[in-house]
Amino acid sequence: MPLKFEEEIIHCRVGDFVKVKNIRLFGTNEEIGFKLGEIARNQHAVSRTKNADTLKNRLQKKYLKSNYPVHYSRMKGLAKAYGEDIENTAYDFTCFGNPLGINACSAVFYPPKFTEINTGILSRNLDLPLISFSEMITSRNVENDPPAMSNVYVVELYPDQGYSSLINLSFKLYGLGLDGINSEGLAVTHLYADSVNANSYKSSLEYGIGINEMLTVQFLLDNCKNVGEAKELLLSNKHFYLILPTHFLIADKYGNSFVWEHSPEHNKEFIIDNNSEIQIITNFLLHQYPNSNDFPQSKDKSCPFDRYKTLENAIRSNDGKFSLDKMKAINSKVFISNDMYAERPISPKKTIYHNIYDTSNKSMEISFYQKNESNQQLRTEYIEFKLK
Repeated sequence: MPLKFEEEIIHCRVGDFVKVKNIRLFGTNEEIGFKLGEIARNQHAVSRTKNADTLKNRLQKKYLKSNYPVHYSRMKGLAKAYGEDIENTAYDFTCFGNPLGINACSAVFYPPKFTEINTGILSRNLDLPLISFSEMITSRNVENDPPAMSNVYVVELYPDQGYSSLINLSFKLYGLGLDGINSEGLAVTHLYADSVNANSYKSSLEYGIGINEMLTVQFLLDNCKNVGEAKELLLSNKHFYLILPTHFLIADKYGNSFVWEHSPEHNKEFIIDNNSEIQIITNFLLHQYPNSNDFPQSKDKSCPFDRYKTLENAIRSNDGKFSLDKMKAINSKVFISNDMYAERPISPKKTIYHNIYDTSNKSMEISFYQKNESNQQLRTEYIEFKLK
């Protein structure tokens, strides 16, 4: 059966920061990879980078073919969209876009017993500077280069192999899903992991062998139906950092969740279970600071420790179960704005989107940053998407 492709513009308004499209792809993974590659290449001018180490290049393809065959099939299609043969190319097609450095995000998982609708909810803020990828890397503005997250895609994947998934991505940013949910009710999001030890990390900026931090969200969504399977898959695979330390919040429809982290040396893994309680994550390593009473003093309201406590205090002060509106309001307390900083950042940062995943309904509601007007952040209404 040939690929079925559907595309719809969800939000496009002159003067607004984001343009949002919803695309649906039904077909083989190779066909899906080809179509995503066409969009990345033809609409967003995403270039490919060569892997100078031919041995690593060959072994990475061999590793993914054996350990993540669903994605290897997509890589074959992606390579074809760039006129390359996956078996005989010096280019690395592990990811769809360009890796990116600095962000500051916050997320909360509410197990079903805490919500009015008795379903697990993952609530997530994506926070980034309003500048181009090139400017983030070089600190120089490149003419006509759009901000990194100004073209957002809500993507529904219905492949011939692997679970169906609903994800958010930007071709000018990086990787596959920034966050998402699959047909089994598994929800996954990743966040910048370690503002505290930022100077300890030396990004390789090279493709390695295994699962990089940009691939993990989609890796879990394609292969796992619950938290138990996600733990086993993560522990049984090889991981490497391409550019930034990242940790993950993984939750399922049964109310289970955990945070997956690596040590700064990247030689040890940590699993922090929610133990059936609400779980919060921002941008510090939870295994290093398991108790909020022991947090370092926050320097300003944008600090990851301060954002964590803001969320924690709002959750503790709530009476009864949480409504969807209440959960949205809680995350809005840590929407990023310039006045949260003791020293205003050179590049303005905003919460590009806030979304909530319903793990039983396999659905997502999402609201996007539009612009600032009269010192107020204007945001879209929440738009709902649901896996078929």
